[in-house]
Amino acid sequence: MRHAARLQLPRRRWLELALGGAVLSLVGLRVGGLEHRSGPLFVRRLGRAGSDVLCLHGLFASGAFFLPLAEQLSSEARLTIPDLVGFGASPKPNADYTLDFHLGWLTPLLGEGTSWTVIGHSMGCVLAAYLARRFPDRVRRLLLFSAPVYASAESRRRIFGSQNVLTRVSTRSELAARAICESTVCSLRPVLTRLAPSLSPHVPPQVASDYFRHTWHSYHWSFWRLILERDLLADLTPVRQPILVIQGGRDTLVEASERVSWPANLEVRVLARHDHASLLLHEPGLAADLVRGFVQSDPA
Repeated sequence: MRHAARLQLPRRRWLELALGGAVLSLVGLRVGGLEHRSGPLFVRRLGRAGSDVLCLHGLFASGAFFLPLAEQLSSEARLTIPDLVGFGASPKPNADYTLDFHLGWLTPLLGEGTSWTVIGHSMGCVLAAYLARRFPDRVRRLLLFSAPVYASAESRRRIFGSQNVLTRVSTRSELAARAICESTVCSLRPVLTRLAPSLSPHVPPQVASDYFRHTWHSYHWSFWRLILERDLLADLTPVRQPILVIQGGRDTLVEASERVSWPANLEVRVLARHDHASLLLHEPGLAADLVRGFVQSDPA
């Protein structure tokens, strides 16, 4: 599955990862588990003054995905950047990862402020939409990057059917997808998290490493419950706060913007040369300007 902050690795690099993992396993490296800590979400907090900003990452990512943007905004905003439950350094319980389950972990963070700008990327857009609906007195505005919107259920199946093997299988057979995931990523995770930064120099090191820090349950059920089973366009229609959606013209993981019937209550901008993750990872200055312009155009 290449949703959210994807690693654009050539096939040769993936082969190197697999071979490297096999060699290290043979010489005695313990492979397998993730840390399964308990307690609240792992949260990064940057900045001490200005508006409150909550950043919600996508699938196969962590809060580290937002660090380039946060560095641009930390002098003028207080940024709260959690690793979603099941991802990064946050707890990874064996659960069904429904919308309510995710929101239950995020809700305590809203108590730290009174007027939030919520920024979502990919899957995080779904969570942002529902935080706005459930807490209209605390969420002031939404800024959604690479929103997972689709013209129809058939179009969604077509788009995911053109992705990699794990993604295609995940939409058809849970048993087969789990076998693929657990026999590759899960078994070689300690190796993959170490090698990914060196094999993906175009991606910030922590982002590359955290691409593999999830479990089968957190990946599969978050994908199903938040992406495959939801209609984000319908979820956004009741939202009354200002919404700005930024889509990439080269994003192959979501519907082309011109094919979407967007709700009238939001603004959409398409950046023609960007894909699903490149704006936030590689042009955080431009992304920060979009955030500033949106906040300043929303009168108190």
